[in-house]
Amino acid sequence: MADRILCCQVTQAVHARKSFFFLQLYANGAGASALALDSGSRNTTFRPPTAISSPWALSTSVIHEYTRLYVKAAENAIQGAGSDGVEIHGAAGSLIHQFLHGEAPQISGYYGRIENRTRFALEVLDTIVQKFGARKTALKLSPWSSFPSKLIEISRRRKPSL
Repeated sequence: MADRILCCQVTQAVHARKSFFFLQLYANGAGASALALDSGSRNTTFRPPTAISSPWALSTSVIHEYTRLYVKAAENAIQGAGSDGVEIHGAAGSLIHQFLHGEAPQISGYYGRIENRTRFALEVLDTIVQKFGARKTALKLSPWSSFPSKLIEISRRRKPSL
């Protein structure tokens, strides 16, 4: 609740200065905190490359749940905090970035050809656009970034501990 109040205050302050406010939606990927993951949360495609981690794949049903969660986050930002829109973060090692760059595990329909690798990002984008409109929805990309590659390469060398 305190976070919502703070977001509303920030949004109101930005609007009072005749400007716009887009809130960025980010889901961790390879750079996720090992402590958060080891607390029982399985909210990323990969665990980070630490002594206590190993890669594991999301199921298709969990990917669909992520789409639902992105829409809920957009709803909280736009309707709850008064944001003018949302920017879906698809760069810098985010979960979407991993799928776009083919660095996610082989999940049927989400790996290989570019049409499959973009599927997750487009499902999230299309669902938010359907609910809030294209003028309230943005997608951040970094097509030449190799940020998660080293993390993922190290992670793939580890034996699964699950």
